Amino acid sequence: MTLFLILLLSLILLATFHMIAPDHWVPISLVSSVRKFSHFKKFSFSIIIGALHAFTSVLVALLALAIGLLLIRSFLSYLYDAGEIMLVLVGVYFILNGLHESKEESKFESFTMHSVLVISVFPDFALVPIMISSVPLGIIQVITLLIVFIIVSSFSLTLIVFASSFGIAGTLRNLKPSYLDYLVGAVLFITAAILRFI
Repeated sequence: MTLFLILLLSLILLATFHMIAPDHWVPISLVSSVRKFSHFKKFSFSIIIGALHAFTSVLVALLALAIGLLLIRSFLSYLYDAGEIMLVLVGVYFILNGLHESKEESKFESFTMHSVLVISVFPDFALVPIMISSVPLGIIQVITLLIVFIIVSSFSLTLIVFASSFGIAGTLRNLKPSYLDYLVGAVLFITAAILRFI
């Protein structure tokens, strides 16, 4: 399996798991319900929120990549190793965050339009080590990874909001966000292990 395919699969899993977390889609469903959004407006809102969230994640990842390239431009192989280390460190962060979240109760009912936008603007740091690990790839492949991340994030969020509109996502609403943090951490660990052995 090539580096591009490994990173692509990791990105798809990360974007999907991250958006399934109730703290992303439940506030959108609640705000849409309170404001009496039509289905079209709710789905448009979901697409925009998902894309905005993914876009800020992409900006942070590109900034981290640019800083990494500036700091060790003469030693690109070290940047590749740094990508593997970052995969593990960010994976540990998500596991610890999951442990922290499991001790707290989420109160979605208090979400407002403003808080939904704040959540959507806050980037997902799981993309940073993926971008740093993509250093050996060509620019077209890196851009492809970023576009796929934005599309999958938007599509996943919209799909789950759509499912919740018709009562299909009831069990996902009770899913603890900490479980999805554990999944994201596991994906990052597995990606780091696969990269170490290829």
